[in-house]
Amino acid sequence: KGISDEANASPLTLSDIEKYRKFREVTYDIFDKDIISLMLLAYRFIHHKTISDAISKIDVSDMIFKPIFSFHPEKKKLTISVKEKSDKNISLDCDASEDDINSIKSELASLTLPEKRCILFLAFSVLSKQACLIKGETASGKSHIIRLFAKMLGKKLNVYQMNSETSVSILTGQSVLSNHLS
Repeated sequence: KGISDEANASPLTLSDIEKYRKFREVTYDIFDKDIISLMLLAYRFIHHKTISDAISKIDVSDMIFKPIFSFHPEKKKLTISVKEKSDKNISLDCDASEDDINSIKSELASLTLPEKRCILFLAFSVLSKQACLIKGETASGKSHIIRLFAKMLGKKLNVYQMNSETSVSILTGQSVLSNHLS
């Protein structure tokens, strides 16, 4: 409370609290609870000032972390840790081909820290079976991150272009698309 207009416009919900609980459940003894707090309480904002304010309010300013991604094709696993050479990591099934893994490594090297943290957030969401929403300015890289994450897991991705005028029927299959416009 009192952090900024952006923070006040985006209050915590019961769903956020449930997501925190489920993220902690799937990362217990792997990631510090402060990392989950950062993911859900501070990095939910877009503006750097709001993020800084949130980090200082929840008193985790010394908890800076950088996700590290490792592929293990022989085990068909992707692991993510927050420290070099850490034996504590989360693991996801990965069906990516050897060629895809090489191109993914190249793409990961060019990502910004917030983009890497977004991929970690997506991984937490997959592991905890929680839906997630990625929000950002136009052309900020949201679709790129989602496509990269799907590629990292070797999964097919269905893309629906949506905007404020898109009906939910596009997701529920209740709309019928026509080849003819009248």
